[in-house]
Amino acid sequence: MKLLLAYIFRFFYNVDKRTRLRQKRPLKKSSLWVIGSVRIGGAGKTPITLELANFLQKNNFSVAVLLHNSAQDEAKLFKKKNKSLAIFLTNNRAKTALKLDGKYEYILCDDGFEDKRLLPNKKIFLDFGEKANSIKDLFPQGNCRSFKKDHNDITNTWTCFGKNPVCKFSIEKIITAKDYFENTQNASKAHLQNATIACAIGDPKRFEQDIKNCGIQIAQKHFFRDHAKNFEQKIEKILHQNTPVIITEKDAMRIQTHKQNKNLFIACQKTELNANIFKTLFTER
Repeated sequence: MKLLLAYIFRFFYNVDKRTRLRQKRPLKKSSLWVIGSVRIGGAGKTPITLELANFLQKNNFSVAVLLHNSAQDEAKLFKKKNKSLAIFLTNNRAKTALKLDGKYEYILCDDGFEDKRLLPNKKIFLDFGEKANSIKDLFPQGNCRSFKKDHNDITNTWTCFGKNPVCKFSIEKIITAKDYFENTQNASKAHLQNATIACAIGDPKRFEQDIKNCGIQIAQKHFFRDHAKNFEQKIEKILHQNTPVIITEKDAMRIQTHKQNKNLFIACQKTELNANIFKTLFTER
């Protein structure tokens, strides 16, 4: 049944690409960079987009970031990490990019990899080693939404797996929700041996492994749909168990009424990029 649904998914993907997502005109003044993957989610697009935005700003370039309207949590995370960054939520990245053309030197798209209306100067592929060659690799049979061969406009491929990845993700520290939301400087790391984890992200298994890599034994795990709107209500029920609960930074952006809860902890992510990666952005096609 899943294989049949994967065929149906592929059919509608191709129809959408040839109709609604037909190519538009390129930007004339701004440089457009699209950061994405063939994965359904959990590729690290948001932290890498943030790293790129920070790099460009530090080099005195003006930057705007485009997010899909559904990514309200990611927009809040961008603002928490970089208050000066211009964030635009939209259902049509191509149309918004054209409106912003010339107002910013660089426009970064967090995702939009399948949107053929975009004609980027750089299309950065985050590679986790997925085969993504046959229909069984596609959603819902697999964890991919397209094949790499669908994207003949990729300019940069950054590996995110193996011994020497270009992009490396890890948990830098786990701190109390109170310290996180109050931006406590030099917040003490929490020393947890057992904890419940909860998340509503694209790749919960990677979050689970990152927690284990911190030496924490997982007592319970609760995985919800990516961008789940009722995440806080679900967390409230889990917190009633009066045990430590660890969530991601992106999920923390959905928390309103439990910011002071002593049992709520935030796993702060660390993103490391190869030292030469920024040079390739200006030399590779």
